[in-house]
Amino acid sequence: MNKPITVLCCFLLLAVLFTPTSRADDGVVSPQHQTPADEGDHFPMGIEWWWLYTTLTLEDGRQWDMCIMFFYQMNWSTDHWSDTDGFSYIRIESWDRHTGGYYDYLRSDHHPGPFHHEKNYVNLSYYNSTFQGLFPYYTVLFKDEVNNITMSIFFNASAPAHFIAQDAVNGSVPCGSGYFRYWLMPLGTITGRLTEHNQTVNVSGIGYMEHMYADAHLYDTFFRWLGVENVAKVSSLYMGLSKWMFTQYLQNGFIDWTAYHTSTDSIVGYDWIWIGFPSGWSMILYRVTALATDDGPSIGLLIVTDGTSYWEFADITTRILRDQYLGDRDVYLPMDFEISAGKGSMKIHAFFRSTTEITKMYFKAGPFELGNFLVAGVANGTVTQDGHTISLGEGKGTNTPMRFIPRLIKHVSNDIDWILPPQGLGVVLSERNHYLYIEVTIKIMILPVFDVEYTVRPSPNCPQFLRSVLARIYGIH
Repeated sequence: MNKPITVLCCFLLLAVLFTPTSRADDGVVSPQHQTPADEGDHFPMGIEWWWLYTTLTLEDGRQWDMCIMFFYQMNWSTDHWSDTDGFSYIRIESWDRHTGGYYDYLRSDHHPGPFHHEKNYVNLSYYNSTFQGLFPYYTVLFKDEVNNITMSIFFNASAPAHFIAQDAVNGSVPCGSGYFRYWLMPLGTITGRLTEHNQTVNVSGIGYMEHMYADAHLYDTFFRWLGVENVAKVSSLYMGLSKWMFTQYLQNGFIDWTAYHTSTDSIVGYDWIWIGFPSGWSMILYRVTALATDDGPSIGLLIVTDGTSYWEFADITTRILRDQYLGDRDVYLPMDFEISAGKGSMKIHAFFRSTTEITKMYFKAGPFELGNFLVAGVANGTVTQDGHTISLGEGKGTNTPMRFIPRLIKHVSNDIDWILPPQGLGVVLSERNHYLYIEVTIKIMILPVFDVEYTVRPSPNCPQFLRSVLARIYGIH
């Protein structure tokens, strides 16, 4: 029984390694020209959105972040995406970095409702908010009528546009039984005016812009029939992307194997982080939290640019340095990250720290609930090339985790952290178990001296009346 399985695994590995891709992944990503057709709408698709994130300095010295999203989703109709059955929304989110507080504005309608979009040009309007232009110049009007906030800005892209996974799959990334194309402008300069509760100030800063369109949905894209031709196309994309990723792993060796984390909060989902640095560099991390894994080697993509050239990394390791518990959903969201990546002689090392409150949005998706979250933060990092390391300075950006939240499962997570020389030799094992209402940590040191330590404490979901019982059983308070 084991022999056929072994043969099948070997066959699949060979198929991955020898499936042709667009080019060898050995350095700077080859450029791809963006056209007006890329920027305009591709209606009807399963999903399409335009998103702009800004981090700003007000003339009175305050630090603000604002972002705006124009979004639609259409339903599948036998063999195509419907052009009448779907929904759309506009969302404007604002954070005051001094107070950490935020404002959230969301309007949703049966598509098209008041949402206007067109081909070959970014010309979007939704109620009183607008987004217009072609690379590299755009004008945007944010109109949050609920919280009495208005901002009008000019966005000037300071880095060329980029399709993610260009060298791996020519920018068409497989997603379920479909694909998505995702172009971004990772850094731009911003000037404009912000009116908050009838007080107007000038603003300046940096921002990030993206446009994504998908022959897929985020949560039900496997549940539709495709013809043989489309199955072959999507399979080729999966093979091409897998080969590109495995090639980097084999060339570099995994960046770090010293930590591993599993959690019921990460059965399906992703983490997405953007950071803009004053040095002109910027980076975008996209990592899949599939099969309940979090810390350790990550399945995903890190895109880095110095404002002129792009590098894409698949050999990525992430560590969650801090998470936040959402009691109403019994889930933990990652807030602070350590990010490491490498390819050839180039190494990336960055830290991201969330500094504001979280905005939240939930959708029902079968036995799950889809949770979309967003928080602003600060970062620092270094880039090493050919043995020379440069500091990128203190950057600002955003963390936008998405999770499919099981409705009937309580939180359970496990961590393994290895302690290696010169710190000694040992391991730290941790578990959070919300069925038993406890969190347990065991530290086992082998060198330089054998030692075992453990701690037990109540989990955040532990009812007050049970804490005295747990105190007797485990000696905790």
